[in-house]
Amino acid sequence: MTQVCVPLSLRTGQECRDKMAELAPHCDIFEIRADAFEYAPDVSLILRQAPRPILWTHRSPDEGGRDNPRQGQRLHEYHLALQHGARWVDVEWKSGLGSALSSFAENLVLSFHDFQKTPLDIAQQVMRMAEVPCKVIKVAAQVNQTEDLERLVECAHWLKRRGKRFVVLGMGENGKLLRLLSPCLGSEWTYVALDAPTAEGQLTGADLELYRFHYLCPDSKIFAVIGNPVVHSRSPWLHNSAYQAMALNAIYVAICVDNLGVFLRLADKLGILGWSVTLPWKAEMARCCVLQDTASRMSGVVNTVRKEGEVYLGWNTDWVGFVEPLRERRRISGLRACVVGTGGVARTAVAALVSEGAQVVVLGRREEALRAFATEFNTKTYLLGKQLEISGELIVNATSVGMSPATEAMAVPLALLRRFEIAYDLIYIPRQTRFLRAAEELGLETISGWEMFIRQAVEQIRIFTGKEPTPAWLEMQLVREMEPQPWEMG
Repeated sequence: MTQVCVPLSLRTGQECRDKMAELAPHCDIFEIRADAFEYAPDVSLILRQAPRPILWTHRSPDEGGRDNPRQGQRLHEYHLALQHGARWVDVEWKSGLGSALSSFAENLVLSFHDFQKTPLDIAQQVMRMAEVPCKVIKVAAQVNQTEDLERLVECAHWLKRRGKRFVVLGMGENGKLLRLLSPCLGSEWTYVALDAPTAEGQLTGADLELYRFHYLCPDSKIFAVIGNPVVHSRSPWLHNSAYQAMALNAIYVAICVDNLGVFLRLADKLGILGWSVTLPWKAEMARCCVLQDTASRMSGVVNTVRKEGEVYLGWNTDWVGFVEPLRERRRISGLRACVVGTGGVARTAVAALVSEGAQVVVLGRREEALRAFATEFNTKTYLLGKQLEISGELIVNATSVGMSPATEAMAVPLALLRRFEIAYDLIYIPRQTRFLRAAEELGLETISGWEMFIRQAVEQIRIFTGKEPTPAWLEMQLVREMEPQPWEMG
C-alpha cells in the first residue's frame, strides 16, 4: 500500500515538532527537510517521540536544497538522525554519500532529481542507481511533455520487475499524474502538501479525498481525460465523484498530451481502459478508432474512447450532450442556425443540426476549414467579420473564446448576436460566459455549455463503467465543486 509522506520545510526544530503533532492523524510518514533550518538542528529534539516514521533529508543546492553544507557535515547529520530514530535518510545518488552509508543500506533512500527535464537517459541512470545497496530508489524529474511521463513509467516498471522498492514521481503540473497513480504503479509513498508545498505538482489533502487515494491499488481501473491544455477540466471532479457514489474501484485523471501517438503508448503501459478526448485531439483520435455511433461517423470526431484488446472504440457523446438541451426548448427541424467555429466541437454541432433538419450557416476565421464544412455538410460558410446579413433562431459559440481564464473575451460581434433568438455557448467554464451575458442583455434565450457537459458526461460514464448516474445528480456535484470556498469569498 502506498503511503502518504508529508514534507516539512520549517525554520526550527520546535516548529517541526508542533506541525507533526498537528498533522500526524493525516499521514503515514514525515519528511524533515533539514536544509530549511535557520540554524544547525537539534536532531535528538526533533526526533524524540516523533508520532510517525521520519525520513530525514538534507538536500544539496544542486538538487533543490536551501543551504550548502560540507559533505562531512551532512554525513555526520545523517548518522545522528539514524542514531536518534529516523527510519530513513535521503541521499542524492550523485553526491556519492550512498557508498559512505552502505552499512545503513536498510535505512537509505537513494534519490535522483532533475528540476528542468526528464533526461533522455533516465533509464540508464536508474539502472546504475540500482547497483547501490539501499532500501528505496527515488526518482523525481520535471515533466515537460508526454514522452517524459512514458520514460518515468518505464523506470517504475523496470524497478518493480527487479523487486526494487521505489518512489517514482513527476514534477510540475504535468507530472501530477504519476503522483496520483503512485498506488497503481507500486510506489512506496508519495509526497502530499498538507502544509506548505515543497515542490510544484505535489498532491494536497483535497486531492487525496477527490481521487480516493487510500483506496487505490494496482488493480484499480484507470480512466482519463486527454487534451492540451487540460488543467481547466472539471471532468476529474465529475467522474471521480460518480465512481465514489457507485462504489467503483477506479480513478479518472487529467493528462496533458502533446503527442497522441506517445499517449497511446503511455495508455498501454499504464493500462488505461478508456479516456475522454478534448481539444485538440478529437479528430485525430477518431482516425485511430472503430467508430461506434452515427454521431462519430457523421462528425468525424470522438470525445470518448474505450480500449478493448488492441482496438480503440470511439463515440461522440458531445452529440447527445449538444442536442438534448436544445430539443427541450425548440423543434430543431427547420431551425435557422449559425455555428461560430470550425474545430472538433463545431463539427459535432453542425453535424447534429444538419442531421436533425436545421438550416446551418458556419462562420470561422480559416478559409480552408470553412471550405471543408461547405463540402462535407453542404452548409453556407462565411469568414467571421465578413458575413452578410445573417439572421435566424439559434447562434452557437463553438469556439474556445471566453473560456477561463480569458473570460471577458467574445468571438461573436454584438451586431450579429442581436439577430438571433437563442444563444448557445458550448463553453462550460465559466458557466455564465461573456457571450451568454451579452445575449441575456439583448433579450435572447440562453443555453449554457454546462448542460451539454453534464449530458455528455452521463453517457461517457455509462460507456466506461456500464453504470449511469442521473444528470440531476451530476449537476449537483458540479455545482458543489464550482461554488466558491469560504476563503475565496470577499
